[in-house]
Amino acid sequence: MIKRIAILVLSVFACSAASAATAEEMKANNRLMGEYYKVAMEAFHKEDFTRAISHWNEILKIDPEQKQAQNLIDMARQRMSEKIKPTSDQMEKLIDSGKYNLALPKSRELLALDPGNAKWETISTKLQKITVIVAQETGAGKTETLIRKSAGAYLSYSENPRLAVNAARYANQTDPKNARAADLKEFMEDVYRQYSQRERVISGMNVVEQKLQASLSNIYDGKYDLAIIECTDVIDIEPKNVLAYKRAGSAYYASGNKKKAKEIWARAAKISPKDKELRKFLKLK
Repeated sequence: MIKRIAILVLSVFACSAASAATAEEMKANNRLMGEYYKVAMEAFHKEDFTRAISHWNEILKIDPEQKQAQNLIDMARQRMSEKIKPTSDQMEKLIDSGKYNLALPKSRELLALDPGNAKWETISTKLQKITVIVAQETGAGKTETLIRKSAGAYLSYSENPRLAVNAARYANQTDPKNARAADLKEFMEDVYRQYSQRERVISGMNVVEQKLQASLSNIYDGKYDLAIIECTDVIDIEPKNVLAYKRAGSAYYASGNKKKAKEIWARAAKISPKDKELRKFLKLK
C-alpha cells in the first residue's frame, strides 16, 4: 500500500514538473512568436515581403495552427505578385520552349524572392529532375515536340499524368534510337506508375493506334465517356488527328450531346476541309 502511494506521489510530482516545463516552453514560444510578428510587420510595411514571409514561416514552424501568420503570408504574396510576375513569366516561356536548364535558375530566383512557397519549391525540384534527362529540347521535329509535351505536362502547375506518359511513350515509339526519349519514357512511367501500369502498351501498336482502337471498341460497347477520353488523349499528342476528332464527335453524338458533337466535327473540318465524311456528319440532325 505504502509502495503504491509512493508511486502515485512520484507520478504527481512528475506530472507537475512536466506541466511546469510545458508552461515555460509555451511562454518562451509565445515570446519568440511575438518577436517574429513584430519583425515581420516592420518588414511588410517597408515592402520587404521576402523577409516578412520568412519570419511568418518561422512562426508556423513553432505553431502550424497560427492562421493569422498564414493569412499574412497570403497577403504578402498577393502584394509581391507584381514583383514576381516578370520572373515567373520568363520561367514559363523557357519551359514552353524546352529550355529547362535556363528555366531552373529562374525557379531558384522565385524561391529566393518567396522562401517556402510550395509552388516554386515543386517546380524547382521538378526542373532539377528534368534537366538531368534533357537539358534542352528546342527542335521542331515530331519526337522533339512530343518530348516537350511530356515534360510540359509534368512541369505544369496542374499536372497531366496521361499526357506526360502518353507523349513520352509516343516519342520513344517514333524514334526508338533517341536516348532522351527513352530516358524520359522510363522516368514518366516511374513517376506516374499507377497510370502507366493501368495503361499497358500493346505490342505492335503505337500509342495513337492503340487509343484509336480503344475508342472504337468503347463506342461499339456504348462506353461513350471512355471513348471520348481515349480520343482526347490522341488529340493532346496529335492535335491534327482528324480520325480522333471524328470518333470523339461520334461518341458525343451517340450519347445524345449533338451540339458538342458538331463542335468537335467542325474543329476537324478546319483541319481537313475537303473531308466528305465530316461534311455528312455536320449535316446530321
